[in-house]
Amino acid sequence: MDNIRTGLPSFPERRFPEPIGERSQPAPRFFLPGAMAFVHGLLGLGFFATLLVAVPRFKRIFADFAVRLPAATELAVNLSDLAVEFWYAIFVAFAVVLALDAALMVWLRRRTGSRALVWVWFLLVLFLGASLLAYTWTTLLAPLAELTDGLSR
Repeated sequence: MDNIRTGLPSFPERRFPEPIGERSQPAPRFFLPGAMAFVHGLLGLGFFATLLVAVPRFKRIFADFAVRLPAATELAVNLSDLAVEFWYAIFVAFAVVLALDAALMVWLRRRTGSRALVWVWFLLVLFLGASLLAYTWTTLLAPLAELTDGLSR
């Protein structure tokens, strides 16, 4: 009987595809960088919304009360004036930078095979963006606090 088995050709075992719910494969390599770029995009949109909406309102309040602004607040107001004037170009540039951000994270993920550099880049950009947003709001709220303090006396 053993002689008969050895003479038969061997065929590879046929494997059927697994149902979708039972896959144990990791998420595609572009999912994590895409989600991180989405978070960067939300942070960027928050910053541009601040420049396009909030800063002009603060500017009107400061102008109505003839408040002398610190240099940092004047910088935020001037940057806001520039953003209001060229909002369309800023959004196009923002979309390009966001696409480059996502492409860089995908490249880092594929090139190194590790998520560590992707996380470092994500956290660095997140920290810098959040710091810029916090700095902008601080430069707006500090003169407003002085104004309300002066009005309450």
